[in-house]
Amino acid sequence: MKIQDLTKLAVIVFIVGILVYDVYAYIQGGQGGTVSYLIITDWSRNYPACTLFVGFVMGHLFWPLRPKPCAKCGHLKEGK
Repeated sequence: MKIQDLTKLAVIVFIVGILVYDVYAYIQGGQGGTVSYLIITDWSRNYPACTLFVGFVMGHLFWPLRPKPCAKCGHLKEGK
């Protein structure tokens, strides 16, 4: 398995795990027990740097990457 495939799998497992836990926490303790509620209401208000960090990570993950030139012909191609 390539490292790229392992990374994709790890991210998917992490996101699904957080979502499953969030649903479980909502069922057990209501809205106040969820991960999203904790981040939005508690951390973002008490630790504004947390909001900045999350924004930085989201920008890092979703900002378009510059195309890289092909080693053989020099034409631009999308990075993978």
